[in-house]
Amino acid sequence: ANRFVEWPLAIPQVLVKPETHGKALSPNPEKFQVPGATYRYSVAMGVDAEKKNVVLRGGEALPYDALIICTGFKMPLIYPELGVSLDERKAQVREMAAAIKGAASIVVSGGGVVGLEVAGTLQAAYPSKTVVLLSRDKLLKNFPEATRDKASEVLGRMNVKVVTGSSTDAPTDATIQSGTLNVDGKALSYDVFLPVFSRGPNT
Repeated sequence: ANRFVEWPLAIPQVLVKPETHGKALSPNPEKFQVPGATYRYSVAMGVDAEKKNVVLRGGEALPYDALIICTGFKMPLIYPELGVSLDERKAQVREMAAAIKGAASIVVSGGGVVGLEVAGTLQAAYPSKTVVLLSRDKLLKNFPEATRDKASEVLGRMNVKVVTGSSTDAPTDATIQSGTLNVDGKALSYDVFLPVFSRGPNT
């Protein structure tokens, strides 16, 4: 869907050092395309299984004999949106990095590996800011207890505040508009909100 490849593991660092974004990008399709394969860059809007067509953004139908679907998964900000240009992605990262730099309080929603990485990276880069890690359940719930305890200990030493609970009014995407969440009846304010968890298939 995008005419560039971005290394998602670098994005937490890029958000505090946006000048390094170029090091996480492969902007030239000729550098990563497989010779002999035909590439179409668009957004698939649906599949007509009876006609054996993939319907692309704009209405074009792309015929197929066999279809293999490899969408990956969706994670706002950490992965670029489907169909965005390289310039649009660079602008998004710059805007978000500037908002993070200017924020007093940041809420990172997601108690998995990526959420911990983002929260820890932001707190390490900006120790005077309030960084809150919001998790619906225990941190790293699929990991051994010893690993979870160690992660909690390290976050505590870094002054990352961990809040456990559910919020029904949390933004669905990353936002730089100040707001307040209701987390199990308690108010949690933020200047920047980052939902950092898998949102299912990237469709």
